[in-house]
Amino acid sequence: MGHIVMMGRKTLETLPKRQLPGRVNIILSRNKDLQIPNCTVVNSVEAALRFAAMIKQPGQQLFIIGGSEIYHQTLHLASRLCLTVVEVWLAGKSNCISQYFPDFNKDHFNVENIALYPRDGSHGFHTIEYVRTKFTGASQPKLDIPFHTV
Repeated sequence: MGHIVMMGRKTLETLPKRQLPGRVNIILSRNKDLQIPNCTVVNSVEAALRFAAMIKQPGQQLFIIGGSEIYHQTLHLASRLCLTVVEVWLAGKSNCISQYFPDFNKDHFNVENIALYPRDGSHGFHTIEYVRTKFTGASQPKLDIPFHTV
């Protein structure tokens, strides 16, 4: 609570309340006319990052929460990754997942924490927190914001 979240419009539309309460919600959309109550809509990752840097308060962190296109555009900037891995089995479905977190070079990160959660029916999940140990060339972060990807 109290942090900054950045997400694409499609991800926002999957949320039951359309925004995450108690946070600054930055929404990326190609639609320059889009307006969403209680959200800041921007048209590029660069604009979102500039806005986040401008409004950041002490102790606030920026969380990139999807979707996959936003992950692809920002992964090279992340100093920390907080991944939730959902383990699901669906009868008769060989591959029903429509979105994936992009591949990343695990040699550039250390695992800081793994938390396992018990299965509940047909699914379970675990979380893995990675901390970046190596930045290369253009991937040097240019932000004074702890950068998390969920």
